[in-house]
Amino acid sequence: VEFQDNENLKDLPTPQDYKLTEWESVKLGNLCKIKMCKRIFKEQTSASGEIPFYKIGTFGKEADAFISKEIFDDYSSKYPYPKKNEILISCAGTIGKVVMFDGEPSYFQDSNIVWTQNDETRILNIFLFYVFNTKYKKQKMSGMKFQGKIGWWFRQERFMKNL
Repeated sequence: VEFQDNENLKDLPTPQDYKLTEWESVKLGNLCKIKMCKRIFKEQTSASGEIPFYKIGTFGKEADAFISKEIFDDYSSKYPYPKKNEILISCAGTIGKVVMFDGEPSYFQDSNIVWTQNDETRILNIFLFYVFNTKYKKQKMSGMKFQGKIGWWFRQERFMKNL
């Protein structure tokens, strides 16, 4: 993965650490797509139930809303849904919070929580997890001129194309 400022990534393992013989520099957007769940309306949630529904305020914590198994089965089979170990990213609230999806049945608030969909023969999810948790990412986000647009950028395919 090619970055503008490699100094900020000095804490990441290098290809030599993994004893790789080849290391291809590519834009992250050429390897990943940004996906999000289908919208769940407030009327479709309840304070207790079968499937946890994570909103931006509960992302990475304990869910305080739930959806029925019927809605979960329907939506997760018809619409984009993350696979185990894909990287979930918050796009509102604490923008840029990163969680590796554990694969347990759960659902996520549309557009506020997105994930990277990628081919792990080209780039590993664990590598993305570390990249998104580096000083580089945090500096890039804190250095953005308009903080209110950061979430919007994460939701755009263009963000990944330029990283």
